[in-house]
Amino acid sequence: MTAGLLRSAPGPGGGYRLARPAARVTLLEVVEAVDGPIRREAPLAQAAWAGFDSRLGAVCGGVAGLVRRRLAAVRLSGLFGR
Repeated sequence: MTAGLLRSAPGPGGGYRLARPAARVTLLEVVEAVDGPIRREAPLAQAAWAGFDSRLGAVCGGVAGLVRRRLAAVRLSGLFGR
């Protein structure tokens, strides 16, 4: 995994383990490793809606920022009670 979140171990007792302690891995890192970066993605409007794209893009950008900050505040250790 190119995000560097997991470490693989070969063999019968192998598998995948976190590369860092769960207290140092954020939910944002996990989500973005699986789905890619969270960014603003507004649908494009028709030409008759002049200015709508930029306003909608600004709203979507703000929402993406809020989601990123909220996910960055959550550690895996907090999800599993450790």
